[in-house]
Amino acid sequence: MTSPTDPRPYSEQASQPTSAAPTTTVRAATEADIEAAAQILLDAFAQDPWTLGHIPAAAIGSPEAAQYQQRALREHGLAHQNIDVVVVTTGEGTGDDDGRIVGVAQWSPPLAPEQSQELEELFVSTHQLDAEQVAADHELVVAARPPEPHWHLEMLAVSPAAQGLGAGTQLLRHGLQRAAGTSVALESTTPASRRLYERHGFTLHQEVVDSRAVTQYAMWLRA
Repeated sequence: MTSPTDPRPYSEQASQPTSAAPTTTVRAATEADIEAAAQILLDAFAQDPWTLGHIPAAAIGSPEAAQYQQRALREHGLAHQNIDVVVVTTGEGTGDDDGRIVGVAQWSPPLAPEQSQELEELFVSTHQLDAEQVAADHELVVAARPPEPHWHLEMLAVSPAAQGLGAGTQLLRHGLQRAAGTSVALESTTPASRRLYERHGFTLHQEVVDSRAVTQYAMWLRA
């Protein structure tokens, strides 16, 4: 039997490859992932309440901001933290999108060091912030974290291209499996992210209102 619009035998038509459904896989980030991971973080947090409440519009997404984010991931993230990326594949092994990074999560393990003073100063100058105000706000957030050694989810971001694929959930589950047996803390700034974390067992510990009246929801998952 042949198709009325295709003169080939039916057996030849049926053997033609079909588009594979995309799949996502989480793995540890490498040096080669830094540029893509930094851009995902910049894009995802460009409209975040903390960003809009603190950073001047001209500094959001600027080339200098991109350079800072890459340097911070490279010098602090890869050296002292756990950075996970989620990649999407079609199963066909071809095309520019195969193996493309679409999400990133940055975790600080228990007792990990803070960023160097040099990176902190670069963060402040790049984003045109007040150093004393940033330090005071940071102290408020840190004070709302668990007193015992814990993992801290610094950032989790997924590109629009991965919406609906469950990439954010994969990243979160991967990190929580690694932290099993240890408390985990994070700060949520949007209702959507807060709902995601609540679905995975996090509970609200404290609402932290900073110097610019931005609310961060300090959430804990106790061991």
